[in-house]
Amino acid sequence: MTQSNLPKIWTVEIEDDQKFRAFYRSLKPIEQATLMAGLQEVLPRLGMNICSTEWGKALGGSLYEFRIRRSLDAIYREFVSEEAAHSTPNHLRGREVSLRVFCTFEGNKIALVLDGYDKQKNPNAKTQNRMITKARTSLASHKAEQKQQLRQKKSDGSASVSASKRQRKKRR
Repeated sequence: MTQSNLPKIWTVEIEDDQKFRAFYRSLKPIEQATLMAGLQEVLPRLGMNICSTEWGKALGGSLYEFRIRRSLDAIYREFVSEEAAHSTPNHLRGREVSLRVFCTFEGNKIALVLDGYDKQKNPNAKTQNRMITKARTSLASHKAEQKQQLRQKKSDGSASVSASKRQRKKRR
């Protein structure tokens, strides 16, 4: 079944560029390419619906696990086109990966990537739990930062409203 006809509704954003770059650099080139295909082709099309497929799992508290367990050519075949799958170099075809990307969803449009790891390299439950804990910490920090920004906007807005009221009173 191909899902290439699904529109890319979700925008994928990275919460911490440095942390993501470190994760990305820790991967082999095939894993890097497959990760990017997942983030550019799968997540934008499925968004929160990853949880109703093999691609994802809800971990609770607005945290989700995006599971990339396919080969690069399989992702291209399902989400892009048969031609894209055939353009994958022969030595990279059929090489499945097992990557986990932790994310959250904001509104109906943004998938925010928090962290990730290579499950093939670290398949034990202890690593999984440690990474989930790190992702939860990142999510809590992100939410706290959003609240702070919202408070700042409100105080800036109320300050400008108060200033404009004072100016109107002076004019009278």
